[in-house]
Amino acid sequence: MDKIEIKAPFRKQEYLTENDLNELKRINQFFEDRKWTLNDGAINLVLLQGDYMHLRKQMRVTAVLVNERSEDLVGVKFNLELMAIDNQTKFAKGNLEFGASILGVLKPREGVVIRFDVPVGNKPNPNVIYKATELKGSLTNIELSVLKHERMDH
Repeated sequence: MDKIEIKAPFRKQEYLTENDLNELKRINQFFEDRKWTLNDGAINLVLLQGDYMHLRKQMRVTAVLVNERSEDLVGVKFNLELMAIDNQTKFAKGNLEFGASILGVLKPREGVVIRFDVPVGNKPNPNVIYKATELKGSLTNIELSVLKHERMDH
């Protein structure tokens, strides 16, 4: 299985802190240790963690957007339906869009760490942290912005 290179959001790459570097190292290790497969020819959203923020009634989701397509991506837009395996937390459906400031140029077999907030409809335990195995999501209406390469004919 080919290695997937996980990177920080493009706008943050020049300003990585020690914590950022440690997080990237942990996430890359998570992907190296994986026992699951990604969908070839697709954009994969790998959910890593959800932290419930009680005062905002939102879940801060940390995920990795992985390019398993053959093109370089500079933007992606999709609808997300997030679910908790325990069915205790009800999430709002949402539209997400990530452009070049996050993706940079996301090449095939690369992933980028993303974070987004999802409104929560009910009141789970205020200290809920969902792990990767406790969350699942469904992407629909996916729109991609692909980097066009100029052909050089000699």
